[in-house]
Amino acid sequence: MQNIPSSSRQCLLFDLDGTLVDTADDLCAAMQVLLEQHRKPAVDAELFRNVVSHGSFAMICLAFELQPDDPAVGPLREAFLKIYRQQLSAHSKLFDGCEQVLNYCAENKIPWGIITNKPEHLTLPLLERMRFPSRPSTVVCGDTTNEPKPSSLPMQHALRELGLKAEQCVYFGDADRDIEAAKRVNMPSVAVSWGYIQPDDDIEAWGAESIIHHPTEILDWLVAN
Repeated sequence: MQNIPSSSRQCLLFDLDGTLVDTADDLCAAMQVLLEQHRKPAVDAELFRNVVSHGSFAMICLAFELQPDDPAVGPLREAFLKIYRQQLSAHSKLFDGCEQVLNYCAENKIPWGIITNKPEHLTLPLLERMRFPSRPSTVVCGDTTNEPKPSSLPMQHALRELGLKAEQCVYFGDADRDIEAAKRVNMPSVAVSWGYIQPDDDIEAWGAESIIHHPTEILDWLVAN
């Protein structure tokens, strides 16, 4: 992460699913329930994991082999989210190494936050059940502002809550929309390769200042700066 200015250590901002918290198993379990209800074959867990960062519409399209404009997608999505909410923290956990990063932030009073496209009614209950070393200084959900990422609105909202400038933060994400949203407000960004990335995703083309492959690289950068 040598390309990130040291001033960016003032606040760390994270995407949620696939970057900070591994939620794929709970999402996949909910989808398997829905598929069983419709007498459909189970979805391949590894293929499903790859599309989690692309949201519930993409998950439905993969599992039910539908096109995005199919009228069945909407009702299936609503049913899926209802099932998921009932079990959204059964298996979800911080990615290996993220707890150490958050511990360092807590010990050194470095604020951190979450900017996610996950809707508030799913995000907040999940966060309440996660055992973070410290509370996030800002949580921006997919419906907090009028537009989700890659819009700049969620990033702007977080900066207002934090009282910081974009260059004083660094944003970590596992999807091109994460990096695009950060770029739109001139916020340093880091693409993480451990997330829910599809085989044909070209992570180097996203334009992030840096690419990292394990959360402990964040810790190395924090200690060095």
